[in-house]
Amino acid sequence: MAASAIAVGAWRGFPVQDDTYVVRLLRLGGPTLVESQHADRPIAGFLISTVSRIAGEHRPLYIAVGLLGWMLLALEAALLWSRLFPEWSYAWPVISISVMSPVVTLVQFTTITTVFPCLLPVILVLAALLCLLGRPDAAAGAPARIGAALLALSAAVVSEYAIATVLAAATLLLFQRRWRGIVTLLGGVFVGYVVYRAISDVTLRMTTNPQVQLRVLLQGSGSFPFRLLSATWQSTIGSWSAVASEMHVEWDSKSTLVALAIGLVSATGAAVALRPLASSGQGPRAAGPRLAALVAAVFVGLSPIFAIWDFPLTRVFETRYYLPVLVFSTCAVVGGLLSLTRARFAPLVIFAVVFLSTNRLVLRSVEEGKLQRMLERFGESVRPYVGREPGIVVLVSPTGARISPEETMAKATFRWAFPEAGRLWIVRPDNAEKMLGPRSSCRSGDELRLDAQRIRWPRPAEPFRRVLWDSSHSDEADPEPYFRGCAP
Repeated sequence: MAASAIAVGAWRGFPVQDDTYVVRLLRLGGPTLVESQHADRPIAGFLISTVSRIAGEHRPLYIAVGLLGWMLLALEAALLWSRLFPEWSYAWPVISISVMSPVVTLVQFTTITTVFPCLLPVILVLAALLCLLGRPDAAAGAPARIGAALLALSAAVVSEYAIATVLAAATLLLFQRRWRGIVTLLGGVFVGYVVYRAISDVTLRMTTNPQVQLRVLLQGSGSFPFRLLSATWQSTIGSWSAVASEMHVEWDSKSTLVALAIGLVSATGAAVALRPLASSGQGPRAAGPRLAALVAAVFVGLSPIFAIWDFPLTRVFETRYYLPVLVFSTCAVVGGLLSLTRARFAPLVIFAVVFLSTNRLVLRSVEEGKLQRMLERFGESVRPYVGREPGIVVLVSPTGARISPEETMAKATFRWAFPEAGRLWIVRPDNAEKMLGPRSSCRSGDELRLDAQRIRWPRPAEPFRRVLWDSSHSDEADPEPYFRGCAP
């Protein structure tokens, strides 16, 4: 059911988030351009270009890769939960569905551009952690340690997401006093990162450039600990509380009613099916130290990104920064709820978590399709202003403000052919004056400067032809000239 909901949302919303730039690069230069634009993560770029070379602009393979990644992560989450909390092992389906649900992270409907650079390193590190947890620290043999080290090494070669995940996993092992396991993971990721630095151009992306990161951290205002605490809260209790507080039923909305029905059926089925296991299982042992270890893992795992990144996050795709700690935070939330509940009330916890997870999953799936259709209508209303003649048309518009302007313009022009689709460039109002100047300035096209796109978003080598202002705040654009009172 969860896989189906993700597949429907990915299909109807395609291209979602960073998938938009793959479609753009394919149209501009094919798979070779896709690979060349990933010098910062060459292994991930090779994987993305390989899949795009096979699939082209056809969605099924992209969505299949995305589903496989999320189902592997859900499986690893279930295994980790069963090893950390054997007395509550019956609740593994709750953990799996919670990981796949867009509560903490909102990137479940993105395909290869999230799976390969972001999700794959997390999956590899968690596999290494499970190898180490399979036996006591002293009893784990050389094959298990070599395998875990190679998995951590492979993860680091793909992207820097491996580092944050290893830090979280090592913290969990630290609380269990598994010193050899910690050395194995840290050694593997260190060697992998050395290889990653050797084959990658880390200067292309601020968040993978250690020199930039160190400078930002040293010049910080001392807010780093508070950002980190806020991010830890958000990725555990905060996100689930927000979903619960946003629950409401719109009786005239079919999608809301469908999500409500699926949530109720799924939650009731899970609670009824797992109730006998909950009542016949072992009584809960002291879970406090294990829960503390999970929360500490979340805190440490988030430290690399929130040392240099602001909080709160402002865009949907930024929630991918929570991926390294998603499994740990989900286990901490469900484990905390069960530890605070008497055994006979465990089915109520199961019901509540599964209901929120499935309800949110279906709603987000529907929203992805609605967003794509809305932006396509928006694009059609702008299309006459772009036309077929050469020249870039800049549109200052707030439409789709929760997503990036690049994703907005790619979704809006998804049905257009190139080069026409490449000639629309969307700028948000808060950046317009900095990039274009005030509306009263009457600047010529030669004076305009858009922000340089260092990766992924090449523009046509054409001059600026028109600059427009959209004040409609709707999916039907009503453009007018950006510069007011100027000569034609």
